[in-house]
Amino acid sequence: NLKLLPVSLSLAATTISGSTIVGQSIEVYAYGLHNWMLLATVLPWMLVIQYIFLPVFYDLQLMSSFTYFEMRFDRSVKHLASALYVITGMFLIPLTIYVPSLVFQEVTGINLYVITVIMGLLCIWYTALGGIKAVVWTDAFQCILIFVSGITIMIVGLRSVGGFENIWNALDRGQRLTFFKTEFDVEERGTMWSYLFSIFFVYVYQFGINQSCIQRYLSLSSFKKATTSVWIYGIFCAIVMFIEIVIGGIIFTTYEQCDPVSAGLVKKFDQIFPHFVQEKASLFPGFNGIFIAGIFAAGLSTTSTLLNTLSGTIYNDFLIKKLKRKENAFKIIMRGIVAVVGIIGICLVFVIEQMGTVFAITLQCLTLSTVGVFGLFVSGMIFPKINSKGAKCGVVLSMVAVGVLIIGGLNKTPDPPLQLRIDGCDFLNKYLFGGKNLKLLPVALSLAATAISGSTIVGQSTEVYAYGLHNWMVIPMELPKVLATMYIFLPVFYDLQLVSSFTYFELRFDRSVKHLASALYVITGMFLIPLTIYVPSLVFQEVTGINLYVITVIMGLLCIWYTALGGIKAVVWTDAFQCILIFASGITIMIVGLRSIGGFENIWNALDRGQRLTFFKTKFDIEERGNMWSYMFSTFFVYVYYFGVNQSSIQRYLSLPSLSKAKKSLWIFFIFTLLILVIELTIGGIIFTTYEECDPVSAGLVKKFDQIFPHFVQEKASLFPGFNGIFIAGIFAAGLSTTSTLLNTLSGTIYNDFLIKKLKRKENAFKIIMRGIVAVVGIIGIGLVFVIEQMGTIFSITTQCFTLSTVGVFGLFVSGMIFPKINSK
Repeated sequence: NLKLLPVSLSLAATTISGSTIVGQSIEVYAYGLHNWMLLATVLPWMLVIQYIFLPVFYDLQLMSSFTYFEMRFDRSVKHLASALYVITGMFLIPLTIYVPSLVFQEVTGINLYVITVIMGLLCIWYTALGGIKAVVWTDAFQCILIFVSGITIMIVGLRSVGGFENIWNALDRGQRLTFFKTEFDVEERGTMWSYLFSIFFVYVYQFGINQSCIQRYLSLSSFKKATTSVWIYGIFCAIVMFIEIVIGGIIFTTYEQCDPVSAGLVKKFDQIFPHFVQEKASLFPGFNGIFIAGIFAAGLSTTSTLLNTLSGTIYNDFLIKKLKRKENAFKIIMRGIVAVVGIIGICLVFVIEQMGTVFAITLQCLTLSTVGVFGLFVSGMIFPKINSKGAKCGVVLSMVAVGVLIIGGLNKTPDPPLQLRIDGCDFLNKYLFGGKNLKLLPVALSLAATAISGSTIVGQSTEVYAYGLHNWMVIPMELPKVLATMYIFLPVFYDLQLVSSFTYFELRFDRSVKHLASALYVITGMFLIPLTIYVPSLVFQEVTGINLYVITVIMGLLCIWYTALGGIKAVVWTDAFQCILIFASGITIMIVGLRSIGGFENIWNALDRGQRLTFFKTKFDIEERGNMWSYMFSTFFVYVYYFGVNQSSIQRYLSLPSLSKAKKSLWIFFIFTLLILVIELTIGGIIFTTYEECDPVSAGLVKKFDQIFPHFVQEKASLFPGFNGIFIAGIFAAGLSTTSTLLNTLSGTIYNDFLIKKLKRKENAFKIIMRGIVAVVGIIGIGLVFVIEQMGTIFSITTQCFTLSTVGVFGLFVSGMIFPKINSK
């Protein structure tokens, strides 16, 4: 007395497992469109089921479809058929668990075996508790999930590749428009005859005679409803098959020039579908979740159906006459059988994963079952003179024949896929730009964190303390810097979509100019890395007393480790977190400091007394520190270069999916940087007010001006619990973010501008090379710390390094864009 629609949807969900969703799509990707023939078999098998098999089973009203063999032959034939069904069903269960688990692992990174066990136990639990009603209703809900998931992936995929025409052209170029393979060859994959004379009968058996389907047809109240359910079920299956084939075409079009397996991005063809979803996740909110829901729904529905029907078959055909017929005992026994079958299925997953593609294994299991059992049904119904001995001999011989083919196929080299390419792979693009689909806020915060190194936090504050407020002029430079970047440089780089900003010089001049600019950037970058490591290490030494060189090495190696492993994604997300730490640290130090010296008025008065209210120095003197002209004509261009043209900044802008988002990231970055600058200058004023009458350097309390900031924090530690820790966290966050950015961009520049044409284009080789470059650059940077510490104040060294890079490289960019007649010489 179950309802028509839930039963029809349950039939469909039972048929559409995770292995068919992934398997059909990957079959198109690797071997072409031959599996469109599945659609051609749908109407014939629906008619055969409706007019030949369904009337027989509906008239007999058998609890198990295999009871027919006992009535037609004898009990031994029933037991043989039941055993065959149970054995092949046991090999289908791990397939239906394996695919969703594989997908979940690819999308989330959680261990495959952990997911396998959790999913298997979940399915065992609700199948054991609820029987066919629980299975049918959960199947119906899961069927809707499968359909929604498939439609969503297809629509998003079609938009990403530009429609059906582009798919058709890509499949044509890839020699995958294989509609009719007419060769009479049992070793040829996907011939027309294998679909007409093999897969057609597999499907008739699977959807018309199989115990799981018969169970559902007979759960309806009338024969008319059962025939209607066949039509609903068949139409739904055809739609889902069409979606699976289209998705296969979309995936091939996406990876036409860069096969993920050949490139080493994934290990098996079955991982390409979830890999595709991962890459397209940014195109649609919740895309990953919808995909996982669809695959899990398909896997759970088929697994629960198999558990339910296998347990019913085992109980009814082997145990019923040996056990008590009490309700309580029956429930316990059935739940026990479900649990045992499910646990064996979970264990067999570890065997299945070592075999070929999911689609091929599924077909082999279904064929093995079909040959024996379907042959018995047909011969029993059509040939009245066949007896039990003949039936058993026929089953054994057919099983041996098919078994020989399957076992022989295990030793055979897997069918090679059709033409696959890797000439269009852009590994560097993914490493440096994260697939160009990073989120707006993390990128904006990463830009800010990159700009705010430990050397700027300590350097700006110390500059106010030692030389006055002249560096307030940095603040008015921020808006012009952002506007120049947004409207002059960013559109150019976004249109060109270059992996390295220095490739512009090759396009505009020649390769020698690109190499010159890249070399200049790498050299100055190498001198910035020790600065970004040195300041946090110096602070940590001042606060904790641990040796400077020990801290330097530990911090440097930590930064090398996470930059080498994760590329731009790891750098951006750690930067974003570190930016929040920097801001929280700065705000805390400023508030505690203001309370300790009595507010802004006292700062102003102290700076006035100390002759540090130096807002505008108007002398045209290149030797005078911090005059107005140096900020307007030097620092401004340094900042425009660093945030508008510099590889590290361009890398972040281009990691966003659109120019409008890149511009928004600049505004967020602008606001955040302004706030940090105000905090740094205020802290500088607080420190001067605190030590107005007792300079720690002159008093011998510290050796260098750069040690005054951590010395101040040490003295004020008692005013606020965890004050030292907050300060160290902020300085370390600033140092790590800038160091990781420099390591990432320098390694990318070295690889792209000097090595790319000399090395293999394979993902594994690329990763090893990039990690090696990061390690070498990082170790050199750690070594240079011991040179930097012998030089002047941090602020002046940082500015000198920026200026050295700006003069050459920024001049090249501006002249190349503005003066068309300038040549490479």
